[in-house]
Amino acid sequence: MMNFRYRDEMIILIAIVFALLALGYKHLSHKRAEEEHNKMLQESVMLRKTVLLRHRWGDVHHIEKGLEEIHAAFPKECNNWHRKGRKLSAACNGLSSTKLGTLTTRLLDTAIQIEHIKIERHQAVYRMEFVCKW
Repeated sequence: MMNFRYRDEMIILIAIVFALLALGYKHLSHKRAEEEHNKMLQESVMLRKTVLLRHRWGDVHHIEKGLEEIHAAFPKECNNWHRKGRKLSAACNGLSSTKLGTLTTRLLDTAIQIEHIKIERHQAVYRMEFVCKW
């Protein structure tokens, strides 16, 4: 057996190196686990959004019902309401600013594709024309 002069110091140095390696491994492992968790959360959110959009855009009867509810809410203003197949063209006259905002918001909340929209202001009333499909 050989006698080393700094044998205890070498053992302590090797122990410190192993402790630093273990600390680095732990930190790296924790970082990878956190990244994987964040990735899974993002995928989960995207999956929920996809399911929601598929449900919203996939149900044609629900879209048609929503458009009929919009027309029922504004019967006097939206007198030019023409629906042919999956295409709708409408012109609404005599809208106040609050009714215009409500109508626009309800259109944007409905799962339709707006092809054309035109809003004109004449004094205190608004006129809105739009063409949409679904």
